[in-house]
Amino acid sequence: MNEKQREVESNTSLKSVTDTENRTSFGPENKCQTKYPIVLIHGAGFRDRKLLNYWGRIPKILTQNGSLIFYGNQDSWATIENNAVVLKASIEKVLTETGAEKVNLISH
Repeated sequence: MNEKQREVESNTSLKSVTDTENRTSFGPENKCQTKYPIVLIHGAGFRDRKLLNYWGRIPKILTQNGSLIFYGNQDSWATIENNAVVLKASIEKVLTETGAEKVNLISH
């Protein structure tokens, strides 16, 4: 594991937007529930921060309606190669944490 991978490993936060106890169900099924967890990947110029959420209210609404949401946590101005390492680590952690075999990627 190189230095960048160790840094990614230690800095990658995988907390989902909200825990499953805070989900809201409308009717017999959750209308935004997906088979696989969702990983949100922002575009250039932004980072995944709690105080200034690039995605606005979208993650909260999706979570309240059954989706399991995670963030990619990549650096908005890093190289493609570095962000590939970060995203790979984030996705692998989501797969391990959730037991899913795949994730849904949503990017902007």
